[in-house]
Amino acid sequence: MLVRQSCFGKKATNVKQTWSKILHRSNAYQILLFVVAIAGVVVLLSYFPEPRPLFPAPLPDSLVLINATIISPSDRVIRLYPAARVNVSFHAVVGGEISEHGLQVITDTRGLAQIGLYGGKYVVKTADWTPQSITIDGDSILSIRRFEIEDSPKIRINATSKDWVISPADRMKFSYVNEFGKTILLSGITFQGRAIESIRCKSAEDLDNSKKCSTTVEIQPREEWSEIFENPYGGSIAWNSARRLTGVTLHLSFVEADVMPTQRIEG
Repeated sequence: MLVRQSCFGKKATNVKQTWSKILHRSNAYQILLFVVAIAGVVVLLSYFPEPRPLFPAPLPDSLVLINATIISPSDRVIRLYPAARVNVSFHAVVGGEISEHGLQVITDTRGLAQIGLYGGKYVVKTADWTPQSITIDGDSILSIRRFEIEDSPKIRINATSKDWVISPADRMKFSYVNEFGKTILLSGITFQGRAIESIRCKSAEDLDNSKKCSTTVEIQPREEWSEIFENPYGGSIAWNSARRLTGVTLHLSFVEADVMPTQRIEG
């Protein structure tokens, strides 16, 4: 009996040791599986894409082809050439307000460019040209034309001397009335090819105000522009010669823009 009990006791001890080993290994496996699971979650989160809306924002539904040209008289001949490398920006008009920031594109050497826009109203700003208002409704061709004009002002002489001679100190008033029916831009004034400035812009109190003395001025339809200038000859001239003063040129321009609907060809 003692021997049998001893054998049974040994078997019980072996069973306990076996279960102990199994449990020990089971805990180790659980710990290992837990560590692997955590590592998998970390890797998954690190490579998971950023959340995106279920429905992406709609793309611009209108493709607009831009054709910018400059029309300029030269030696009594009208010349037309492309407005190359000029910046064209589109500012949306929403609720009567013009957005400060617009979509921009630059024309190529042929004066061409294209841009995608949403349908609606826009103010188009091309370089330093006069802004234009347009409406986009589907694929379109936008033609922007800048007309450059050279014209002479009306001249009035304010003489300080009593004789019929205009001295260098005398003043002349240049004036011009916009009769084009649209806004025009005065970008410069020359006398026999030389740029001249008004008395106001030469005065000391206005030297610090560049905007006030800017030679680029918008003249509204039927509006009169005028400035006082020194005698551009720089010397004394006879009164009759001064009244027939030639060589004073105003450099003017105005812009036209029109939109022509077109049909997109699917390739």
